Amino acid sequence: MLLFFITAIVMAMTAIILITSNLTNKAVTTELKSSLQVMINTVTNAVSAGLEFDDKDKVASSVNAYTRQELFSYISVSDKEGNEVFHYRKAGLKALEVRDIKSKAEIPNEMFNQSPVESNGERIGTVTLGISLEERNQILSSTRWVTLMLSVGITAIFVIMTIFIANKISKPIQEITAIAERLEQATSIRKYRFEVRMRLPSLRILFAR
Repeated sequence: MLLFFITAIVMAMTAIILITSNLTNKAVTTELKSSLQVMINTVTNAVSAGLEFDDKDKVASSVNAYTRQELFSYISVSDKEGNEVFHYRKAGLKALEVRDIKSKAEIPNEMFNQSPVESNGERIGTVTLGISLEERNQILSSTRWVTLMLSVGITAIFVIMTIFIANKISKPIQEITAIAERLEQATSIRKYRFEVRMRLPSLRILFAR
């Protein structure tokens, strides 16, 4: 019974860990997607003037500030003909082109978004932005460890409490059982003695003959 209870607790804690990890993953990913959308809108507004006047230097100066931030892993700005006028790839990462992003459903440890740049209702270019997911992965890893440690702690407390309560409950039962056994033995002895006393007269008569 105790083993079954402990197994049930372990299974419940495992389910909680998986559910918590999944919910945290979805929440953090959703938050990052929203943030990425805001950031790409900001970059789009920053480069619109440079693209409108076909000024590569102005586009570069508008985007350079973003390349110094650790979060951004990829920035690409193209004009309306699709010619790339600015390209940035974070140092240490594998070289990547816009066509590579389009051909791959998901690139590990990175998240991408693409947005058109418009002026007076006309498309004058495209911005592709990528951010690193290292921070997200660290958050998820930390969350898993914290959840695991809490689950182990809670399981240990449940097991200790269960054993303690089981001992508290079983001790009176054991005492009652012992008393019942002693009473049964005493009853058997008294019954035996009574039977002996009842048979003694008969035995005396037999021996007298």
